[in-house]
Amino acid sequence: LAPVIATCSEPVSSMDFLRSTCLGSAGAACDAVATWGTELSQVSSATGDIVACWRSDADRQVFSACQAASPHEAMTLAEQMVELWDVRTADGLVGSITTDAGSLTAMDATPFCNSGVVMLGDCLGGLLRIDWRRATSPEPLWNPPRDWGRSPPACNLMVDRGCACVITMNSLTILALEPCVVTLGCAGKIGAVASVPGAWALAGQDRRPAVVVVEPCSRLQRRANDGVKAETDNGGSSRKAAKMYRKSEPNSH
Repeated sequence: LAPVIATCSEPVSSMDFLRSTCLGSAGAACDAVATWGTELSQVSSATGDIVACWRSDADRQVFSACQAASPHEAMTLAEQMVELWDVRTADGLVGSITTDAGSLTAMDATPFCNSGVVMLGDCLGGLLRIDWRRATSPEPLWNPPRDWGRSPPACNLMVDRGCACVITMNSLTILALEPCVVTLGCAGKIGAVASVPGAWALAGQDRRPAVVVVEPCSRLQRRANDGVKAETDNGGSSRKAAKMYRKSEPNSH
């Protein structure tokens, strides 16, 4: 098939496909939303045409992130502001919330479709939450301990099944969010990451490169390069014991 090409006025800072259904249901990808400069655009996945475009105020910061929040909504980050957009409307912008703390640097909007909640990472490596149904400002949930020293900004964030994975350029922290925020485990520098509902894949960068698959609120399984076979839950085959994050284990960094 020939590629579908959309021409942009500036380099694209972030993009995502609008979800054709809410989280937990199957569905094909729809149009994409993309940001460049201070513009948010809806791009047709069929023709590559920019079918709609919204421009923010000229004196504000450029968009740093964009994620689909529902079949017709997208969220954007720009410095200390998170905004909700509806691509079905001419005005586009539905609402915005600003934090008095540092800049917002990472976002996971996947919970929004079912709960109205979006999770955010900030320039200090912390985790925040916004409930669009009643909040007026982001709610701080967790910050790196002071004995870790100054943390780099959160550069990636994944949230699933009551757990959050906060990633900076130097570290990864897995947190339980309910009934209260508890640190489940930490790791050093992480490379590539990927996620699907029910699983996170993390590429380690130690002397023995490996891909670690984490089931949120479950066990952690390691699939190393030597091809160790996974153990079945009923004990039918053997494997190396999987490391489990336990609340009772001391955290280290």
